Amino acid sequence: MSITFKTDQRPLVEQEPRMGTVAVLPWDTQYFGFNVGTYAPPNAGAEAPPSSSRLKQLLHEWMCAQSVEMVSCAVPGHAVHWLSCLSSVGFAFVDMALLAFARKLASLPPARVKVRAAESADEDRLVEISGSAFQFGRYHTDARFPRGLADERYRYWIRNALAARSEREFVFVTGPAGAPTGFMHATLDGTCATLHLAAVDADQNAGILGPALFVSALHELVAKGARSAKARLAAANTVVLSLYASLGFTFPEAEAVFHLHAAEATHLEPVI
Repeated sequence: MSITFKTDQRPLVEQEPRMGTVAVLPWDTQYFGFNVGTYAPPNAGAEAPPSSSRLKQLLHEWMCAQSVEMVSCAVPGHAVHWLSCLSSVGFAFVDMALLAFARKLASLPPARVKVRAAESADEDRLVEISGSAFQFGRYHTDARFPRGLADERYRYWIRNALAARSEREFVFVTGPAGAPTGFMHATLDGTCATLHLAAVDADQNAGILGPALFVSALHELVAKGARSAKARLAAANTVVLSLYASLGFTFPEAEAVFHLHAAEATHLEPVI
């Protein structure tokens, strides 16, 4: 069974649903060693935001009460009034996340590299790759977030993925046992595959191995029953964005991602 985490979203203000909900993120808090939270606006794509000054005060009070050093928030890219409100509250824009979706996986290019299921002997090397391969995503593109902690999050991710392998959750790798050169973590829900995380060894030619790994992993997922696929990726990651587009993925949704940093934060990088 997949390792999943649920947030305990609570109203920011009881009896005022338009103020949204908040929660402490248990997994990121565990990884980082300090409290990280999330704020969810109510139907941000359709409803106007509340007063930014009041929202700022309420979020500050909640962060102080929960000892939260950073709060994330994602809203639809077209929700212009919320984009303005969040900026007024003090949120900093850190990422534009895209939903990539392929309705049909019927016309993939031929598989050019062999992929296999990850083994226990691969774990150490996969953790090393995960800790050095990424430069996009909201933690990596937040100038105030420590890079070492952002890297550590992906180390935890691949460890969790390896522990969760099942008939519906996979870690596909290239390379010999004990010395993998790349990986893809994916899950299968019915006939739709979700591509969660992929990376290749920095010593490899990522421009060749990366696309080949991606295509071969998709072939494996099709063999296991996948007919469509989806993923969430950073718009700034243009190399991967181009790869998805070349394989017929479209991008039907975009979310603007923001971080709010506590003035009293002691684990974040100082303001420049």
